[in-house]
Amino acid sequence: LVHLIRSEPNLLARVEPEKPEGFRDMGSLFQTKNETSFFDPGNHNVLPEVSTGKRQIFGKGKRRVGLVDCGVKWNIVRKLLEFDCEVELLPWNTRLKDVDCDLWLLSNGPGDPTRTGDLVAEVESLLQDDRPILGICLGHQILSLAAGATTRRMPYGHRSHNQPVYEIGTRKGYITSQNHSYVVEDASLPSDWEPWFRNVNDQTIEGIRHKTKPFRSVQFHPEASGGPRDTSWIFEQILSEVKK
Repeated sequence: LVHLIRSEPNLLARVEPEKPEGFRDMGSLFQTKNETSFFDPGNHNVLPEVSTGKRQIFGKGKRRVGLVDCGVKWNIVRKLLEFDCEVELLPWNTRLKDVDCDLWLLSNGPGDPTRTGDLVAEVESLLQDDRPILGICLGHQILSLAAGATTRRMPYGHRSHNQPVYEIGTRKGYITSQNHSYVVEDASLPSDWEPWFRNVNDQTIEGIRHKTKPFRSVQFHPEASGGPRDTSWIFEQILSEVKK
């Protein structure tokens, strides 16, 4: 199985139980290979399956964060609370311009970033403002699309707790946790944006930032739990850009 996956990137797969002989009928629990087609999440908007269904508020801090839930890891919420924030968790299809917050955070999540419905257009409308924006993982890809860049599916995604990246400019290296199939294409970045991090192994973009506004995003997980905490400073950095 390992050899097959190594040689054939992006395979669809499923686990099927074998129906025991003489077992009582249990409807659709046991089905043969020909009875069920494969579901490819890359062809669908899966955010309705993973996002919260209602707006929720956590904490009572000094800075209010609008956290767009695309399948958020809860350690993102915990990290923000550690920095004395009030976090409003928002469904993926919220009209964002109607939300009162000091900072936007676009969360991680599954699926193809080009199939996230109207979310890219909603984020694009936020770029007319000066409130800080931080994207993580899928949120990074959505911010990139909103900025005018394009994404592509990688032959082999980055999936481990020990992915090395470096920050452009400082050349500082960090070990990061990653789990993604899509990447932002270098040549597609508009002139007012620039790469922020790159992957040491294949030089793909691992983060972008706006040249003059407080907009930035990372493909890896600075909130990783478990996993390396090398880049947890990114939360403190973006929060420092909130206007007092």
